[in-house]
Amino acid sequence: MATPVDQQRDSAPGVPRAAVDDAVRVLHDRLDVLLDRLTDSVMGAPTPGSASWRTRFGAPGALTSAVRADDRTAVRAMIAARAGVVDPAAPPPGHRRAASGAVAPRRRRPDPAQLSMF
Repeated sequence: MATPVDQQRDSAPGVPRAAVDDAVRVLHDRLDVLLDRLTDSVMGAPTPGSASWRTRFGAPGALTSAVRADDRTAVRAMIAARAGVVDPAAPPPGHRRAASGAVAPRRRRPDPAQLSMF
């Protein structure tokens, strides 16, 4: 529940709340793009669309296999933390990812007598 102080801080006379919400959304989108570009730069990835990028990542799936998503996410999080900003693409606090190599639990087989809905 918002306190009177929070309500006062989140509003300004004559400024529509929807306009502020739109500005926040644009800021998150631009921050997301900027963090992606900075992460690529730190990891030494060539400029997207350049000749060296096409040579290195031209084949389907090459980008995925060349740059591990976990490594990229860690570098991106480090950049955001050192800059003192919250990464808009970061998982919510308390969210835990499965350890790499962990196997997801298997689903039970359906009863063969059960009718399919589709």
